[in-house]
Amino acid sequence: MSEIQGPGPANPLTDGPLLPAILRLSWPMMLGNFLQTSSSIFDMIFVGRLGPNAIAGVSMSGAIIQLVMTLVIGIDMGMRAMVSRFYGARDLAMTRRVIGQALLMAGVLSVLLALSGELWRDDLLRLIGASPEVVAQGSAYLQIFFLGVSATVSLFFTSGILQSIGDAHTPMRLGAVSFAANILLAPLFIFGWGPFPALGVPGAALATVLSRGAAGVLVLRLLFRNEELGLRLADLRPDFMLMGRMLRIALPGSLQIGCYGVADILANYFIATFGTEAVAAFGVAARSTMLVLVIGFGLSGAAATLVGQNLGAGKPDRAARSAWIITGMYGLFLLAGTAAYYLGAGAIIGIFTTDPRTLSLGTDCLHVFSAGFVFMSLNLILGRALQGAGDTLSPLAFALFSRLPVLMGLLYTLPHLGGLGTDGLWYSFVIASGVEGLLKLVWFQRGKWKLRQV
Repeated sequence: MSEIQGPGPANPLTDGPLLPAILRLSWPMMLGNFLQTSSSIFDMIFVGRLGPNAIAGVSMSGAIIQLVMTLVIGIDMGMRAMVSRFYGARDLAMTRRVIGQALLMAGVLSVLLALSGELWRDDLLRLIGASPEVVAQGSAYLQIFFLGVSATVSLFFTSGILQSIGDAHTPMRLGAVSFAANILLAPLFIFGWGPFPALGVPGAALATVLSRGAAGVLVLRLLFRNEELGLRLADLRPDFMLMGRMLRIALPGSLQIGCYGVADILANYFIATFGTEAVAAFGVAARSTMLVLVIGFGLSGAAATLVGQNLGAGKPDRAARSAWIITGMYGLFLLAGTAAYYLGAGAIIGIFTTDPRTLSLGTDCLHVFSAGFVFMSLNLILGRALQGAGDTLSPLAFALFSRLPVLMGLLYTLPHLGGLGTDGLWYSFVIASGVEGLLKLVWFQRGKWKLRQV
């Protein structure tokens, strides 16, 4: 029998006004995402002083890390859906069990990733086209990262656990500590100082591993000392049936992220036929939209937690209302973002490049992308709301349809219609995003996700 806690203090995520609950959850998540993104940018600035091979090595290593983290993110989705559902139902025994199984899976996954990285890091770099000089730099970076991959995985999972029970402030504060430690350690390990030798590119990876590892240990300690949950060693006893339930939610989420990755690779093939400047323009335009995405990731995380907890509390209408409110909030922000990005497109792209051709193409690209910002609200918020309910299969189906046959077909045909050229490429992304967003809108409105069992 599961332990159901009595009424106790009111849960602000399942009782009371929604807007304060949304703000309470979302702004720490937004700040945490911003700090993580900023940490990567600072690392690249430091590594940039080592030369182009070092930059390329870290950049290509990042692509590999993003790929292998797909499974981690998928399991995290499954864990969050179950933790928020059981916690919202005040079933603390099952909440602890899910957390324990998630931590076990994180440990096993860390070992597998470490072994895979040690065995195949050079082959993976060569597979994506790295030169021998870049392989040498990237391999050194990946070796340190994969040997300490448990630091990244543990911080990722433990932060997700706390956010799923409604505590977004603790992961944000420890993320700030990790950010500060990384900023201090990265130049120290990369360039050396006093008794510390100059490690070069591996120094950047070592700084990341140590800063995340320290934060991850602190969060894990908090989970065991949490007065309400009180995670116990017995909760770490393997429960393969519960792991299987988590994986059934996780696998479609992982495949969805993988679908986006495959679509990006194929899209770059079509863009490359228009020249290097077109590829560069697409890259800087996409990167320049990170600000609006960081806001969206924070709000979408709040939507997933609110939906999961309110379904667990037997309040499906409140779950739906929370998702609609957040969708509207992000939509209003995106309308302002559309105006700012459209009017300032040239200046924004000019931050990244001074090449006239790339600047012109990038400005056109950002004009088109900004006009399609509104679809981000449907894709990010409603997509994560469905995942928070444990429905990861539907978003996968919508992603497969919109990102493969729809986007690829548009990229193949639109540039050659009416002399659209590269503008046809940019319109293709907006239309595909619109198709995916509208599919999620219709599915969410139907409400079958409210009956989803985890």
